[in-house]
Amino acid sequence: MTYAFGDFVLDLQLFQLRHGEQVVPLEPKVFDVLRYLVEHHERVATKRELLDALWPNELVTEAVLPTNINALRRALGQARGEKTPIETVHGRGYRFSVPVMRGNSSAVPARSLGSLAADLPDDEDDPFVGQQPLLEKLRKLLTRALSEQGQIVILRGETGIGKSRIARRLTDQARAQGADVWSGACPEGLGTPPLWVWQEVLRSAKVSEGGAGLRRFLGQSAAELSPWLYELLEDGDDNMLARGERDRFRLYDALVRLLTGASKVRPRVLCLEDLHRADDASWQLLRLLAPHLESLAVLVVCTVRSRDDLTTATSVQRHVEDLARLSFCSRFQVTGLSEVETGQLLNKQLGREVPHDLSRLLYQKTDGNPLFLRELSEGIMASGQSDSDALRDAPGLSPPELVRRVLLRRVERLGEAAQQLLSAAAVVGNSFELSCVAHVAGMERESVTDVVDVALASRVIVPLPDRVESFRFAHELIRDTLYSELGSGERKRLHQKIADYLSQQSSLHGQGAKEIALHYYRALPEASPGNAMTWLSRAAEECEREAAYDDAARFYRSALDAVRLMSEPSATDLTLLNQSLERVSQRQRAAESAN
Repeated sequence: MTYAFGDFVLDLQLFQLRHGEQVVPLEPKVFDVLRYLVEHHERVATKRELLDALWPNELVTEAVLPTNINALRRALGQARGEKTPIETVHGRGYRFSVPVMRGNSSAVPARSLGSLAADLPDDEDDPFVGQQPLLEKLRKLLTRALSEQGQIVILRGETGIGKSRIARRLTDQARAQGADVWSGACPEGLGTPPLWVWQEVLRSAKVSEGGAGLRRFLGQSAAELSPWLYELLEDGDDNMLARGERDRFRLYDALVRLLTGASKVRPRVLCLEDLHRADDASWQLLRLLAPHLESLAVLVVCTVRSRDDLTTATSVQRHVEDLARLSFCSRFQVTGLSEVETGQLLNKQLGREVPHDLSRLLYQKTDGNPLFLRELSEGIMASGQSDSDALRDAPGLSPPELVRRVLLRRVERLGEAAQQLLSAAAVVGNSFELSCVAHVAGMERESVTDVVDVALASRVIVPLPDRVESFRFAHELIRDTLYSELGSGERKRLHQKIADYLSQQSSLHGQGAKEIALHYYRALPEASPGNAMTWLSRAAEECEREAAYDDAARFYRSALDAVRLMSEPSATDLTLLNQSLERVSQRQRAAESAN
């Protein structure tokens, strides 16, 4: 059944209000108010009539009506003072004052469902970019669920990758298509009551439908089963789990009946966030509900951290695998943004065109993680650094507090030995050879192997495919965070140990001068200024041979700094270095003129 008025179509079967080909988002109660006014458009609907029809057996005041009417007027584009389409009849109620045509077709133009990204407005404070292939798959699953082919969606990914934002995108689209969303989340920390996520779902359902609505959905079993729901909803009784399987199954039966009854009135979406923190009983309840969802207009959306995050317990992975065996359960790994998408997000976040080299460096540091990108971009703007020099300066940008805390927590869970090894690796650089880090950290070979296995399993580091026993940090931000946690003296001590080790290897294997020079320079003044000057000069000469004159000039300037730290600076060294600096500067200017 449909009703057409002006450029709008009210579809009672799909629970949609459409304006042309666009679906207009409406809260469930606002939709119900519109439906009632349209169905009774030939007369005035009194306030008492509306309250009795739409809020039966609930203690509400007349104040709820203006709130919903105003929301409806905004959705219909009715300006303040206008009397159409909704007219206020003072002292009486409301009248739908435009012509209405009734129809039987609920066919939706093919484009009206659109894509999850295209149909929904962007949030200026938290813009959404990318993930188009995933969003398209989710849109198709949502369409199936709205057609009484229930679906379960599990979104997996690391902290900050965007699981919750994608889930919100999906639930917003579901609301726009007439579904009601009941949501719950598992908080971080100990002491959370059993079945907490389901308590939150029931509270969300009660806010949406009211207590009378929930009892109505239970049907003839309401008197018998509603106490089980309300014991969980009102009291959060921790003892419920200890009462035996029979009582828990009655609770499960009540939830099945509730969802079955509710989905016959309107499609429902259950959004269960951060299920890696959920207790086993919450997972078991979801598994018991799952077989009943296949024939209901219900979509369950779950967010879970990736299995490579050690905060995700093995038992959680078993629960995920168990659900995934169902034919109507789909798992998706949420990955970072591409380099192009990173640039697009930064442009939106900062409100201006971001230089390509800056967006590329931020992409390299974050692997396209939206949370890390947002925090780093805000940090750069707050500090007044707005170009790639902010990131190019070694040893790297110190991550903002939120990102630092997230990454430190991940590393701390690996144990003290891992922290010791990874801190030494952070001083080496974003990529490192195991032999060098083991030497610098002063760790035995067997201990190092164990730590590497744990760090690889948690994806704090990943192997370099073309080099034996060489690795890199999964995020440059992990390296930056660990580096920033070290005290200045400890950094210099480690830089000197690395430089000494690499210089010894250089005599055997021809190790590159630039890396050694940088470590000696960062170890000043504790390191020998003479050693630093020697290697910085070699690095400058190496860059000069490669026609990298800008880099050569930087190394010569650093060599001059080292000479000035000597107790008795050599006039000859100062003269030669200044001459070399002038030479490469002239060559740099000539090269720029030629271009």
